[in-house]
Amino acid sequence: MRQLDPMTNENTASAYLQLGIPASDIAAMVHCHPLFAETDLAAITKLLARGRLLALRPGEVLLDQGEASDAAYIVIEGSASIRIETSYGRVNLSTVSAPALVGEIGALMGVQRTATIEATKPLRALRIDGGDLQKFGSENPRFLARVMMQVGNRFQTFNQAIGFYSNALQALRQHNFDLRLLEDLKAPLPELADFTHSFRRLAEEIIERRAHREEMANAAAIQRTILPPPALRSSGGAALDLFAHMMPARDVGGDFYDYFWLDDRRLAITVGDVSGKGIPAALFMAAVQTALRLALRQQQTLDAAIAAANDLLVANNDEAMFATLFCALIDIRTGIGVVCNCGHPAPFVLRRGGDCDRIASSSLPLGIQLDAQFKTETIAIRKGDMIFLWTDGLSDALNSVGERYGEKRLEQLVFGLSTEQARDFVLAATGAVTEFTAGATQFDDLTALAFVYDR
Repeated sequence: MRQLDPMTNENTASAYLQLGIPASDIAAMVHCHPLFAETDLAAITKLLARGRLLALRPGEVLLDQGEASDAAYIVIEGSASIRIETSYGRVNLSTVSAPALVGEIGALMGVQRTATIEATKPLRALRIDGGDLQKFGSENPRFLARVMMQVGNRFQTFNQAIGFYSNALQALRQHNFDLRLLEDLKAPLPELADFTHSFRRLAEEIIERRAHREEMANAAAIQRTILPPPALRSSGGAALDLFAHMMPARDVGGDFYDYFWLDDRRLAITVGDVSGKGIPAALFMAAVQTALRLALRQQQTLDAAIAAANDLLVANNDEAMFATLFCALIDIRTGIGVVCNCGHPAPFVLRRGGDCDRIASSSLPLGIQLDAQFKTETIAIRKGDMIFLWTDGLSDALNSVGERYGEKRLEQLVFGLSTEQARDFVLAATGAVTEFTAGATQFDDLTALAFVYDR
């Protein structure tokens, strides 16, 4: 910043000549400014004569946020940007071009600078000492009235801006909102022109979020159609009770459950958990479910079907995803079943008499290794027994202080629940976990399935 010679009452004419502009033209230019429009031209000329001329190059600072406000500045030539520094970084508010009066509120009120003004083009300004400006205001009350009116307009502008941002924030959170808000954000009212760029960016964000919500809603709907209904309908006169419940951590998830009839006596039941979250996990989940359904219908044994599905997944797995899986084939006439656990949490077999068995993990998850071998075992269930399948979203759930629900707590929970109704059991189990995690963000998908054999 270059400080030129001061303008004094004794040498007013020569000081004005430093600007290369006739004194009458400068005074007339300032008189056109709204703050000075009702002030006597002679009084303006006298005020300008007491100013000190400053010249700034682009990038030099005229006012610095936080410094003492001991003067105001009348911009005669050039332009500058107005910005504020926040704890989140720099925010550009607006630009100012000649003729303009800046820093007048601080000079009149004696408060610190609330913003930084930096020259964007070669700028010349007259520095008016705070005392001179205060005296000018006391002698020209219409000038003070104009300043106060400008302050009121600024408050109104900020109030409208805050209102706009509040409504826009609500729009980001909701699926439905007034579309007029987008038009107002993309084309703000004239008094909000300083916020145009911010409003446009906010409008674009809302539009993008809205499109993303619609895409995710469609993806969630598609995933729901892939999964069977939560409750099993009885078939062939058998009294079967099955209920499943899935709570994705996001709109779509990587957990899945499935059940279907292989023939008139064999029921296939599966629960799985795909690595990852969101859309990629949901797509891989669909691939696992499709491959397994296909293989179970084509292969003669469960281990051969799991191996065939695994090879299909490994051959088309560029993202190196995998899925833990538990699958059971149950003969509903005899209660004899064949099961395979592929790296999945061990299901509970809750006996009607109160005993409990666990089907431990014995094979690799699907999608990891080509030509992997999968072990199966035989189970026998009797009238009133329940098989409870679940994903680690239950045991790994965290409460608000970071405490894990844990498998021991889950085991104690299932031992204490009635096994008479599959639906009541599943909802009680998942409800206990969600109650434990109240106030914490769900970070993993949560799935549970109960099958009661009532033959």
